[in-house]
Amino acid sequence: MIYSRGAYCLCTVSPYLLTSNQQTAMILKAKDLLVTLHQLIENGSMGSPAELAQRLGISERTVKRYIAQLRQMGADIRFSRHRNTYYYSEPATFQFGFKPVVANDDNSVGNGEGE
Repeated sequence: MIYSRGAYCLCTVSPYLLTSNQQTAMILKAKDLLVTLHQLIENGSMGSPAELAQRLGISERTVKRYIAQLRQMGADIRFSRHRNTYYYSEPATFQFGFKPVVANDDNSVGNGEGE
């Protein structure tokens, strides 16, 4: 299975069907789509789920799944029937990646060997 912990699940696929390069490509594609959706919501240029799906070449169901992913990741996304588009109720930033952990006396970090 390809996934991150908790609400950050990007996709679920049998690991026996994909190579690690294919798995990485799927994760990066999902990340790129989430970033694109965030930017469109932030700019107010998203349109309806059907319009967005057509623009991105994906299904409306996939659009709604990715909106749900952003919500699970903490984004307060709402839909305006008047403007027929999604929007953030408060300004938000989207970050995806890893940050190094700095070791100190209170927080020792192992190197992964022999642990």
